[in-house]
Amino acid sequence: KKTSLNSTALRAIVLDSCCILGLSRNMSSPQEIATAFIQHYYQTLDSNPDALAGLYVEASTFTMEGNQHQGPGAIVAALKAPGQMQHDCANLSIDTQLSVNPNAMVILVTGKLKLVSQENPLQFSQMFQLVASGPGQYHLHNDCLRLVYS
Repeated sequence: KKTSLNSTALRAIVLDSCCILGLSRNMSSPQEIATAFIQHYYQTLDSNPDALAGLYVEASTFTMEGNQHQGPGAIVAALKAPGQMQHDCANLSIDTQLSVNPNAMVILVTGKLKLVSQENPLQFSQMFQLVASGPGQYHLHNDCLRLVYS
């Protein structure tokens, strides 16, 4: 069964009455929505990366270290390729902008992650474009990840 980040799931993550993009005065700000989404994304990536497949559609593109992957299956496989990860969710920097389309937002995250197979944590930067794909339905259209090796 395909899972997706629908309005019911998002309300549980953010607030009871919010819509993911927070475009009306009565809704949460894009920064609040981005923060809740990012916490959900990294906690899921660290514990059950296969569950992220429902956030992507066939047109979604993920680029990691210059290698591009398209579609949920290829994206999840690429996310799992480095091995199990642990993100330092408490210390992430999150910047958000509404996109050129009012139904989309761009989220930039920087922080630290630890690959279970390595001793030292790595810095990373990740950019997401979150798009409304229908009433109460949202997907990750673009996702770019770069590890920073010192």
